[in-house]
Amino acid sequence: MPIDTTATNNTVVLLTFDDAPRSKEVLESLLKTLDEHEAKAIFFVNGYLVQRNPDLLKLIVDRGHAIGNHCWDHIDLKKSGQEEAGAAGRRCTKDRA
Repeated sequence: MPIDTTATNNTVVLLTFDDAPRSKEVLESLLKTLDEHEAKAIFFVNGYLVQRNPDLLKLIVDRGHAIGNHCWDHIDLKKSGQEEAGAAGRRCTKDRA
């Protein structure tokens, strides 16, 4: 969601939400608040959550928000070995299709 600096001289804020979509109740409340303020956001989604809740991803997209890829299951890369981290990245890319 690029910000066109030639279109405004105003200060802008880029809203991002990580590890979505989890709960329909929370998401609907959040989307309602964003709509009330005519605001858009980027939702960084986890593959396993999208697989569990594809209808919630559709709500985000239908309201005009951007989707970012937050990998499959958000493993702690600091605690993961190179092989595990690589496998997570490959799964994330594979499951995006």
